Amino acid sequence: MKKLITILLLVPILALGQTEKKSRQFIEINGGAAINGGAGDAWVGWFPGASILWGTTTQYNNNFVGEYQLGLAFPSIVTGKCAVGFGNLDYNLMLGLRPWPLFIGPQVKLGLLTFSAEWGARDYVISLETEVILTAGIRLKIKSKEKKLKKIN
Repeated sequence: MKKLITILLLVPILALGQTEKKSRQFIEINGGAAINGGAGDAWVGWFPGASILWGTTTQYNNNFVGEYQLGLAFPSIVTGKCAVGFGNLDYNLMLGLRPWPLFIGPQVKLGLLTFSAEWGARDYVISLETEVILTAGIRLKIKSKEKKLKKIN
């Protein structure tokens, strides 16, 4: 069992640790709508929302991209998201997981614009009684950096 845990910990380090990567920090401003339409719910329809987030997107030399974001939002007060997918720093398609409120779904980045459609658990506590959130946002670049790490032969 210890060998399996060691292998599972070392594979990502070996796969991603010795590669060229580019990172970009950003501020993202989003607007969108939450949708709740189930039978028996306290409310049905659309509810507006907004957020401002700080985040970092990282691109590896195999066009794998990863990202994390953290910020303030309405109505949830705080929010964040981690996402992984393919593309580059400017154009990518990722699958995102938002831990609060709990949602999962695709995210598309097209230049300065981002779009997402995320599905929740429809639970009052973890997904704020919401089925779907749809967002559109604009990203403002803060800082970019490129790291070239030497491959070990």
